[in-house]
Amino acid sequence: MSRLASDVKTLDKDRQRFLIGTIKLQEVADMTKTKNKEIIITGRSCFLMNNENFLRKQCANIVGHRYFDNTILFLILFSTVLLALENPLADPDSHYSFVLKKIDVVVSIIFTLELVIKVIVYGFIINGKDSYLKNAWNQMDLLIVTFSLISLSFQGVELGIFKVLRMLRVLRPLRMISRNPGLRIAVQSLINAIPDIGNVMIITCLFLVLFAILGTNFYKGKFFLCHSDNIDEHFERHVADKFDCYDYGGDWVNQD
Repeated sequence: MSRLASDVKTLDKDRQRFLIGTIKLQEVADMTKTKNKEIIITGRSCFLMNNENFLRKQCANIVGHRYFDNTILFLILFSTVLLALENPLADPDSHYSFVLKKIDVVVSIIFTLELVIKVIVYGFIINGKDSYLKNAWNQMDLLIVTFSLISLSFQGVELGIFKVLRMLRVLRPLRMISRNPGLRIAVQSLINAIPDIGNVMIITCLFLVLFAILGTNFYKGKFFLCHSDNIDEHFERHVADKFDCYDYGGDWVNQD
């Protein structure tokens, strides 16, 4: 019994280790423990910079700084507000539109610099498992930044494809997921739950079909009536179905 109790306690500890609240508490503890997080530099970045390169070390210090992620989060929220303030019916030559465009350019440049700094630190794709593109969230960041730069480069072009690329800037708020571990866990949990959600949907649709069959059998034709100004009131009580209605010259219609 004592061994079983110890196994249960160990299992409870393992479960607690994966709770979102526990993870967030661990994050707070890590942030208060050290000012900067340690970035381990490995390999050669872009075939040019080894782990002793001065520029790469400085970029690693920037990425590892405790305020780096918070600054990027603030800029993501700020750019999201700017996207909400944009009005497609506004005058493109107005001062309001001019200011929004300039701020959008500045924010896009900052996001591009963030991408370049991370590529310098981690390498682009062939610098081991920690390479920038080996992370799926970084792939999404690269896609969003690329669309933003293309839309900025072709602002004066009114072709349909470039309008679509400008619309893809609405994906910027998704970058918050990659910056927040709690959001990442929630999204991954939803993705993992998709098969079970599909089973629930199948059962729900089955019940809807059953109730639809019952309703069709119980109420088929019950809401129809014979509508005509030519039928005498004396004969209305003899109209039992649509065929009687047609015999008396009426129209068999559903109620409003």
